[in-house]
Amino acid sequence: MGESQGGEQVGAAVSEQVSKILRACSGSPRSKACLLEAAGLANAYLNYKRHIQPLVANGCLEMTIPEKPNSRLQKYRLTDRGRSLLG
Repeated sequence: MGESQGGEQVGAAVSEQVSKILRACSGSPRSKACLLEAAGLANAYLNYKRHIQPLVANGCLEMTIPEKPNSRLQKYRLTDRGRSLLG
């Protein structure tokens, strides 16, 4: 039973972080570092892979320079799907 509670807590934390990332993008496009900072996460590749990449893959965020995904100038903006998740 302790394991399921831990899993639920992790799930709730991820949802809260996703919400923070989406809210950070609601005004204007933001950089990877800015989004991770808004979620209270370190600017590390693993955090990017766990939190931002799935949002891009699910169509909640989109890249401002999709033809250059590794550009240092890359930013992310909220899509209509992402706005609908925010409510």
